[in-house]
Amino acid sequence: MRFLGGTLLFGIAVLMTGCVPSLHPLYTKEDVFIEPALVGTWVTNDESEIWRFEISGDGYQLSHSVRKSRPPEDGNREAEQFETAEFEARLVRIGNYLFIDLFPEEPEIEDDLYKTHLLPVHTILRVWLEGDALSMAMLDHDWLKKEIEGGRIRIAHEPWDDGKSILLTASSKELQGLVAQYAEDRNAFPEPEEPLRRRR
Repeated sequence: MRFLGGTLLFGIAVLMTGCVPSLHPLYTKEDVFIEPALVGTWVTNDESEIWRFEISGDGYQLSHSVRKSRPPEDGNREAEQFETAEFEARLVRIGNYLFIDLFPEEPEIEDDLYKTHLLPVHTILRVWLEGDALSMAMLDHDWLKKEIEGGRIRIAHEPWDDGKSILLTASSKELQGLVAQYAEDRNAFPEPEEPLRRRR
């Protein structure tokens, strides 16, 4: 999955098709920290995608919204419709690099039998935070799958979705070693195209 922001789009359905899901988080309790500059609302240039970070405990509450319908011709922005998902987010510094670990909040479904069949997973994003510009890139699934299949990367994982995908089962420390080694690799974390901007 390429850069989250601009015209590329981290829609809710897209989230689990291009990223690398992990059973374990990228962080341990000692690794997380709060960066006040991340707090606030960040939007794409056309405001079709909104990321809202609020401090919660030792991390953040993230509301991620994607526009489902445009405002009517009269320009009434309040008539826009967005689809929103909630996440727990942890900011992690590994060496000189910043990452975010995302974990979905439990959906509001009353059927406990159904909920037991949902697999909550973590996803990893590299982050560049510069003033009023926020850029993010997800660990690329296709690249990692190819590297694992070629024997160039060895990390605990399981095949998923009839072998089309992988699910990382590595420990947090192993995950940290992976992202630290490949943080500068633009195949692993594709080059950001357009940053999100802070909404004033």
